[in-house]
Amino acid sequence: MTSIAAQNNRPDWAPWGAEWRYIYNIGVSNPNNKTYIMTASNDTILAGVSARKLTSRVPDYLNGNDLVFPDQYIHHSGDSIFYFNHDRQRFTLLYNMGAKIGDTIKILEPFYYPDEGDSLIYLEVVDTGSIIVMNERLRTLDERTRTILGILL
Repeated sequence: MTSIAAQNNRPDWAPWGAEWRYIYNIGVSNPNNKTYIMTASNDTILAGVSARKLTSRVPDYLNGNDLVFPDQYIHHSGDSIFYFNHDRQRFTLLYNMGAKIGDTIKILEPFYYPDEGDSLIYLEVVDTGSIIVMNERLRTLDERTRTILGILL
């Protein structure tokens, strides 16, 4: 797994209109590619913290009925990005781009289905580097999963 973040001190980690696209397959015998699109849309205050709202959808190009997911919220502080954990009503670490080789990053990944709880994922940073995208140097972290623990709520 590789994480990427800007190395500069730009205060706006996910500016309005920023978009992430993830392509995934559904089905084994007859794979069907889908695109999950997440878009930074506006600012808000949540639990007393300034946050950025992210909308998520999977477009349905055949009949126009997009699959829309509940809004998510992120908060940027220093080298870290936090997401709002609705179950716990607080911001929880999502990325720590200041991590160094040998550091372990603990991430609480929520399940979105009732009665399944969360997973606690430990990622060990095995390498760091950088790439240039659109004339901007971005820091990379190569991580490997050390442990995944299921936590029932």
